[in-house]
Amino acid sequence: MCGIIGYTGQNESTNKIISGLKALAYRGYDSAGIAAFTDEGVRVVKTAGKVSVLEEELNRQEEIVSTCAIGHTRWATHGAPTSCNAHPHRVGAVTLVHNGIIENEAELRRELKKQGHEFHSQTDTEVAAAIIEQCYQREKDPLKALWAAEEILRGAYAFAVLFDDLPDNIYALRRQSPLLIAPAEDGVYLASDLPAVLPYTKERFTLEEGEIAVLTKQ
Repeated sequence: MCGIIGYTGQNESTNKIISGLKALAYRGYDSAGIAAFTDEGVRVVKTAGKVSVLEEELNRQEEIVSTCAIGHTRWATHGAPTSCNAHPHRVGAVTLVHNGIIENEAELRRELKKQGHEFHSQTDTEVAAAIIEQCYQREKDPLKALWAAEEILRGAYAFAVLFDDLPDNIYALRRQSPLLIAPAEDGVYLASDLPAVLPYTKERFTLEEGEIAVLTKQ
């Protein structure tokens, strides 16, 4: 089982994401990663292994200063449990974490390869990111892009998405895979399961089937 956690608000986000990933560890996983908006753009750090390995990697690198980030724990389905296959995945202006499965992944991968797309992982998540990026370049609007991508992608999935040119916003989409939104005094949280947000707020609501949410600092 995979896990999703996101936060945008007034406070530092990295530690919140790491704490949320640890709270979701009971679901089982083999890799973990984080993507955060910084002054230099979206920064992605991901590793195979436990969240503690991700923490060690974060400590080795230059400190991430961010108030908006998403994180993920992955249980390998498409592709081996490697850092390359770990989430988040970036394609163009899109950064994505994903729970669930894209059932038409192989078909879409073949079509995208014909169009010249080069894949860097074995995951269906990178395929989904490529489809969202393609829709975004066409629609020039994140909501329209996600609606368009939903028409293409088959399966059960939950997405948390960052768009490079929309800093501090997190976009969430649910299709037969749970996601909850949890407003708090310091911002708003997104998670695939309640334990990830309980330390911060008791207020929450579940996205309905097919709904899209836009999380902002307000």
